[in-house]
Order: sequence, then C-alpha cells, then structure tokens
Amino acid sequence: WNPGVIWAEANSIGSVNIEALQQEGLPVRPFMTTSRSKGPLIEGLALAIERRDIALLPDPVLLNELEAYTLERLPGGGYRYSAPSGMHDDTVIAVALAWYGAQTGSLRLDFA
Repeated sequence: WNPGVIWAEANSIGSVNIEALQQEGLPVRPFMTTSRSKGPLIEGLALAIERRDIALLPDPVLLNELEAYTLERLPGGGYRYSAPSGMHDDTVIAVALAWYGAQTGSLRLDFA
C-alpha cells in the first residue's frame, strides 16, 4: 500500500491519532465532522450506495451500522445524522470518508 492521501476523522481523540500517523510519514488529512459537514458526507455516501457507484463489503459490523444509522429532525428544524444511542458509527464514517476521498482526489487503484 502506498496511499496518496488518508482521510481520518479529527474529532475527539482522532487528532492525536492523526498526529501520530503523520509523524510516521503517512499522508493523513484530518476531516472535522460537524453538524454542517456530516450531512453532505453521509448524503454523498447514501447516493453512491443507491446508485451502486460503490460496492460494500459484506462485513456484519458495517452493514449493521448502516442499517441502524438515522436521520433525526430536531425541534429547531434542523437535522442530525447519528447512530442510535448505545451504537457506533465508526465504519459508516470510515466508508463515507473513503468515498469522499475518492470523489475529491485523484483516485488510482493499482493491484499489481
């Protein structure tokens, strides 16, 4: 593997991990997930899945997280994407960031 860029969620403890990976010479770019950035990120992934522009591995953790992921309308009129209470969204965000990276960069796959 010789990635040109690695997108990583910078929230919470993510920034510490990003710094450690960057110190190792890996091309990690932080992505700050906020209420404003999460919508387009998740909607881009949802559209890619719907259009079959992306193939998902049959990983039970990923599929369970995707199935449970919700869009909630907030009292103030806004919306929030999230995993249900007690669940995680790590793989959802990871796949969404991978798709984001593929769409915003020059993706080149080489399996030779």
